[in-house]
Amino acid sequence: MRFPIQVASATSCPVCKAKLPSPKKPDGRESATLSFVVLSQVVGKIRPDFLGASMMLSWDTGVLKSPQSRSTIGTAYFVANKKKRKGDVDPGTMKIVFCSTACLRKFLNDAVDELDRRTEDAKARAGKPSKAKRSK
Repeated sequence: MRFPIQVASATSCPVCKAKLPSPKKPDGRESATLSFVVLSQVVGKIRPDFLGASMMLSWDTGVLKSPQSRSTIGTAYFVANKKKRKGDVDPGTMKIVFCSTACLRKFLNDAVDELDRRTEDAKARAGKPSKAKRSK
């Protein structure tokens, strides 16, 4: 699976591409949803102004970049993005709808697997042994 996915009014499952049931016309088919509530505000506005949303996974080595550094080596990436769209009915919520809990599980597993792949590079930069080195 390629990350980040773009969250919009989806008509198909982001994992298996199966057609999703319409929320306006339920037809008895099930769906699973991963939701995040997102609130953004620009200073000076009377009402909150939605700027967009992102779902991010990250990992940290706990090893400083250098003895004088205040930051550590780690990795992070965007799993999903939602851009501001004119006329969005529910701008403060990021919803990713899947055709089944199996596809939801596959999406989350793939996202964590991608984070694992990215952590191997961060571990190498930090001088920590990777999973492959630890098992020997």
